[in-house]
Amino acid sequence: MKQFQYTITRDHGICCRSAAALAKISKEHGDCIEIKKGETSVSASRMMAVMWLNIRCGDTICVSADGENEASAVHSIRSYCAANL
Repeated sequence: MKQFQYTITRDHGICCRSAAALAKISKEHGDCIEIKKGETSVSASRMMAVMWLNIRCGDTICVSADGENEASAVHSIRSYCAANL
């Protein structure tokens, strides 16, 4: 399992567009990515579940991936977060 933490710096946090992009990246890597905020963890491939986390500017999330594509999955999500969140 690979994981990293990221603190959201975008003013609006994770909006529907960002949640959709995260879901797309997750599905491209075989649905092996989870996003955790506090004690709640959801599959990144489920856009509405990611929206339900209500991730705002200043929140720290933990992103984890498990499986044969975990390294590339974490790299893709980390790159997306750095560029967009």
